[in-house]
Amino acid sequence: MPASAVSSQRKLRNLEQVGRNGATQDHHSVQIRIQVSFDADWRYVCIILMIYMTQRKLDRLEKAIQEIKQKIGKLGALRPGSLSKQARKTESTYGAYWHLSYTHRGKGHTQYIRDAFVSQVKAEVSNFKRFRKLIDRLITLSIERSQLRMKIDKKQ
Repeated sequence: MPASAVSSQRKLRNLEQVGRNGATQDHHSVQIRIQVSFDADWRYVCIILMIYMTQRKLDRLEKAIQEIKQKIGKLGALRPGSLSKQARKTESTYGAYWHLSYTHRGKGHTQYIRDAFVSQVKAEVSNFKRFRKLIDRLITLSIERSQLRMKIDKKQ
């Protein structure tokens, strides 16, 4: 057995014992499971390994995308903007009121909110902020998924 092959196997065994993140553990477990004779074409093995690993990552991305879509479906009513309590001074007293500011279709809007509806509007604004974060994450994962699919198709 060539010295480099023995050294590679020893390194793999050592790395397997070290605590790694999920992707690295997957990578090392796949390397150890594949039984390759030393006279095999290593480039072919590397391509198969890369396709397998990208497929596993693609599966994880698909699962994360589905989870985000489910979370978006469970959100309640949405309302953009920010709600703030404003104070205005009249001639003799101070008056407080709730003020909702938001931009929709490029136009700024403001709206006064009655005290009876403040908790409802707060929940709607909070849902909208959560919606925006989920959509941003969904777009990021979708771009990554698309790039991986192109990479897999290119290798096959």
